[in-house]
Amino acid sequence: FTEFCYSSPYIILSSAILHKLKRHPLIYLNLILASSSMNKFINKKIEWADVIQVEEHWQFDWIYKLNKGRKKIVLDTQNVEFILAKESAKKEIKLNFSNSVLDSIFQKEKCALERADLVFAASEEDKKWFAENYHITQDKIKIIPNGVDTRDFKPTRENERLKIKEELNLKDKIIILFSGTAYHYPNIESLQFIKSLDASINRKDIVFLICGSIG
Repeated sequence: FTEFCYSSPYIILSSAILHKLKRHPLIYLNLILASSSMNKFINKKIEWADVIQVEEHWQFDWIYKLNKGRKKIVLDTQNVEFILAKESAKKEIKLNFSNSVLDSIFQKEKCALERADLVFAASEEDKKWFAENYHITQDKIKIIPNGVDTRDFKPTRENERLKIKEELNLKDKIIILFSGTAYHYPNIESLQFIKSLDASINRKDIVFLICGSIG
């Protein structure tokens, strides 16, 4: 399995401008990629591959059109993006989630699930939602739960942990860490839960450390 991560100043600049305009950059990703210099690069990789796995549905249409039915395509979903966007539309989020934007997300996600030869979902709930709302056969959807590769990610050694605590002036505290972006609705929900938990615990020795733009 080989993963290719590729970007360019054009893609980064386009995404930044859309974000400034309070547009959802991912909705336009197919158009951005199609107008970039990546077609030649991806075509070579499609020729080389036996199977293509696309991460999330945002760039699926672009890959699907370039592939032209040559290779099987697996769609790897991280969430039900339409649900996330719908929930985000109810909250104070710095992006525009109008009805037309929500409809676009729904159609893009539906189209990707319909066209993919195989779909990976992160949970039984996501699988059921996809099947019921996009009318996708459940046999086509396989569950790959979120997890951690414990061969690469290991607990920090005790002496290193104590040293970092001292540097943060939190030597005798129990630290509970949460990290995430502010533009992901589940993170906002989690932060609200942590705040309510912090208020109810009322213990001086516990510190909730919030990192990332959610902080």
